[in-house]
Amino acid sequence: MNEQNKLVDPWNNWVFSISLQNYASGEESRKSLNINSRINAEQITEKSKILIGFNNNFSRNTFTYDDYTYDYLNISYGSYLYYVKSLGKHWSAGIFTSAGNSTFSNYDFYGSIYPAIEYNIFPYDKSFEKQFRISYRIGPAYFDYTDTTIFLKTKELVPQQKLNLNLGIVKNWGSIDLSIYGSQFLHDIELFSLGTYVYSSLRIIKGFSLFFYGGYSMIRNQINISKVDISQEELLLQQRQMKTNYSYWTNFGFSYTFGSKFNNVVNTRFE
Repeated sequence: MNEQNKLVDPWNNWVFSISLQNYASGEESRKSLNINSRINAEQITEKSKILIGFNNNFSRNTFTYDDYTYDYLNISYGSYLYYVKSLGKHWSAGIFTSAGNSTFSNYDFYGSIYPAIEYNIFPYDKSFEKQFRISYRIGPAYFDYTDTTIFLKTKELVPQQKLNLNLGIVKNWGSIDLSIYGSQFLHDIELFSLGTYVYSSLRIIKGFSLFFYGGYSMIRNQINISKVDISQEELLLQQRQMKTNYSYWTNFGFSYTFGSKFNNVVNTRFE
């Protein structure tokens, strides 16, 4: 191809997205306001991935009954920076950082940094057909709590490790993805979580598919739970995180895809 005819990307493979949502509702005895904002940037090539993001959530709920008024404010922000480097057809390395706060989860501030390694049993260039990735992350996490926790902590720095197993298969009829993941605080090996996630899609006609996904987690590592008793209002309105031993979720629906026949670069490392 003539050098003059080669396409030049002025963005150098960077893709940016910005979103802002505002939802308000109310009546005589109730008012609700929710504002969400999100900024994301990513550069994905065959050799590396860089992902940067920031999100913010503000919600306020006010309820009035007779002479009683309940006013609750919930604020959170989060940010992350991920960098992933290709180390050949089967290996990848990366570093994952995050920081933020959450009144719901009892965090005035949290931050973490995890160096990581991943091995794909199949070559990465076959990811559009099949993949079996094993990834491991380990590093420090820092938590500054709003209220004293059930472990009588106001702040702490703890080591944590995470292990993920991801199996993906793509066929003419559709695809299936299965993940098993675990997390453990190393200062107390009894503080861990273990879960599984499955996604499946069934191709009906070209571009149109049915999909289903769901998951289950066993939870034994909620070191952030406040020792302060939760109020009846917070319980009913789910305004504060509660101690639990498990969680689950399911969803199903359909999707229709169309557009350019030129595919973007596919890089499934650490997805």
